[in-house]
Amino acid sequence: MPRHVEKLLTKYDPDKTVKAKDHLDTFYLHMKTLEICYDDISCRLFPCTLDGRAAVWYHNLPVNSIQN
Repeated sequence: MPRHVEKLLTKYDPDKTVKAKDHLDTFYLHMKTLEICYDDISCRLFPCTLDGRAAVWYHNLPVNSIQN
């Protein structure tokens, strides 16, 4: 895996024109391209793709509020 892979990932900001589904499709494509096949790594990288209100929402979630 490349160093600082999070810098290679496309950011998602709900205030921009990109739809959430399109962002997820792009994220999955990046994971395949980078040959990242482990869910735990993908789950750790995904928050790095959030920007704007989406990032604020995610980082303000209560600890352990996402179970699966």
